[in-house]
Amino acid sequence: MLLAAAVVSTLISSPPSALGQSARVAVNPATGPVGSRFDVSWDGFDRCRGGVVVLWDDDAIAASHDAQRGVLTTAVPRGEVPGGHEVRVVSRCGDGASARFEVTAPPTPVTTQPSPQLPPRLTTAPPPPTTTPPPVTTTTTATATTSSPTTTSTPATTSTTAARAPAPSSRTPSAAALVLTSTDVQLGGTLAVRGSGCAPLAPVRLTVQDGRVGETTADDRGAFDTSVRLADVPSGQQVLRAECGIVLSAVFDVTTPSTSGGPVAGTAVLLLVVLALSALVAAQFVRLRRGGAATGALPGGAERTVPRGPAGPRHRRP
Repeated sequence: MLLAAAVVSTLISSPPSALGQSARVAVNPATGPVGSRFDVSWDGFDRCRGGVVVLWDDDAIAASHDAQRGVLTTAVPRGEVPGGHEVRVVSRCGDGASARFEVTAPPTPVTTQPSPQLPPRLTTAPPPPTTTPPPVTTTTTATATTSSPTTTSTPATTSTTAARAPAPSSRTPSAAALVLTSTDVQLGGTLAVRGSGCAPLAPVRLTVQDGRVGETTADDRGAFDTSVRLADVPSGQQVLRAECGIVLSAVFDVTTPSTSGGPVAGTAVLLLVVLALSALVAAQFVRLRRGGAATGALPGGAERTVPRGPAGPRHRRP
């Protein structure tokens, strides 16, 4: 049985009246914009020792193998509108509690255009007075003329452009879950793993007993599909954890392949030993008979040699 899938199925089918009264949930911080990270803590889930799932308005966003109490970090899902939202933690047995999180609107940037620079003022100095020496008795005096400068002022114009808030994303993140192709794997075997609910394009680190067994990268929906080799994992019940912004977990069993041949293999070995001994005894018996036939005794104690083939020695008579 898969931990995350079982908890999600239980919390969806359990009515609000089935939730435990002693369970407590808190979020920190309790406000923030879309994509901001916050911690979810829970305790008092004493009725069940299974895992828990964190829901955001009835949509799973994280899961943990620690049921009675714990803390995990997650993020505000993309596409959420500003306002209050419910963060609920529910155990495998249906115990749960909730807290409120306020999604704030993103700040609106203000763009101010710089004011235009005014041209420098032009000032005309009056010409110096001119006096003509009196060749005659008449003196002419020039009149000094001063022209007033004309100054043109252009009022500064400031325009403010309000930036539009980003449109909500049309891609909804997948529900948080970790699915295994099998819950029983032999030591040294390969286990296929599929997960969802991670941050988009986040690196995924797969561990068993704090030892890394694989790694991959989530797609733009926060899902991944990979396989891990269980070469150095001890036998027995183990927990596979996937860390990808949130922590996903699933339980599986590691078995050791049997090395015993059984009673059939023992009987076969004994039969081979008996056959080998029988062959050795028969060969020794044949060798002794051939040796006795090749050597014979003559009268008076003399011996004769019987040829053993075409190339053997001839009979010697006394």
